[in-house]
Amino acid sequence: MSLTKDLTNLTYGIGFLWLLLLLQTAFLLVRRQWLYSLLPAAIAALVWFVGATLLPYNLLAKLELPYARASLDDVPEADAVVMLGGAHERSQYDAFGVGAISAFDRPIMALELMRRKRAPVLVLGGGGFLEAGKPSPDAVVLERWFAAWQLPAAPVLNLGINGNTHDEALSLRTLAAGKKWTRIILVTSANHMKRSEATFRATGLHIIPVACDFQSIGGVAATKARGFVPTHDGFRVLDSYLHETVGWLFYRLRGWFDAMGPIPDPVSADTNGPAKSVEAPASPGPSKPAAVAEPAGLTDALPLPRAISP
Repeated sequence: MSLTKDLTNLTYGIGFLWLLLLLQTAFLLVRRQWLYSLLPAAIAALVWFVGATLLPYNLLAKLELPYARASLDDVPEADAVVMLGGAHERSQYDAFGVGAISAFDRPIMALELMRRKRAPVLVLGGGGFLEAGKPSPDAVVLERWFAAWQLPAAPVLNLGINGNTHDEALSLRTLAAGKKWTRIILVTSANHMKRSEATFRATGLHIIPVACDFQSIGGVAATKARGFVPTHDGFRVLDSYLHETVGWLFYRLRGWFDAMGPIPDPVSADTNGPAKSVEAPASPGPSKPAAVAEPAGLTDALPLPRAISP
C-alpha cells in the first residue's frame, strides 16, 4: 500500500484516533511521565494489532474455512432454498426499499442456487419493520424486488417476523411440516453458518449448508490488511468473530442445538402468505465458479489465538 493511502487512512476515524493516541504518548514521554504514557501506548498498540494486521482475519477464518466450496456444482437438490435474514436494511429512498449491507451476498447466492434449479421454492427469513404503522417482515421488500425483476422463476415464501436465528428455525420447522419438506439448502454468511447449521439441524430436517459473504478467506483479507495505519476493516471482522463465538456459547447454554421435538400444531404453509410465482427470462446454464482459494500467508502471517446476524 502506498504512502498516500496510509496518509489518507489517518483522516478516517480509526486512523485518526490511533494518531491521537500516539501523539498523547509522545507528549507524556517528553514530559517524563513514564507511567501515564503506558495507557495510551497500550491502547494504540491494541488498535494497531486489530486494524493493521491479519489477526482478526485469522480468527474469523476458523469459522469460514469449513464452509468454503470450490464450486456450486456439487450442491445437491433439495425441497427448498432457505436464505436467512440480515442481508439488508429497510431503506425508504432506495429502490424497492432495499438497503444493501455487507451480507448482501446472501440473496445473490440464493438466487444463483434457484437459477441452477437446486430447489423448487425459495424461502426468505429475517426480522421485521413498521410499514404504515403495522409490522411487516423484512423479506417483503426483497419479494417486491424479486417480483419486479422476475427473479426467480419459482414460488417465493417468507418465514414472517423473527427475532433471531432460533426463531427462524422454529418458523421453518412449522412451514416444512405443512409442505412435507425434508431437505433444505441453508444460505447464510460463512461466519454465521456454524451456529445456523447446528440450530436448523435441531428441527430434524436434513440441512445442506451453502455459505457466502466470506470476509477472511478467498483473497478478501489480502486486499484489506495492508499498510501501517489501522483501519476499521479489522474491527468489523473482529466484531463478526466475537459475535459468533459468544452467540455459539449462548445458543448452547439455551439448549437450542438440541432436538426441538414434535410440532405442537402443524399448519399449512399458506399462513405465511401465498407463494409468489413469476416467470424469469430464460438464462444460460450454470457456469462453474472459480475455486475458493485462501490468500497466501493468511494463516501464517500471525500466530493464531485459538460469521448480529442474529
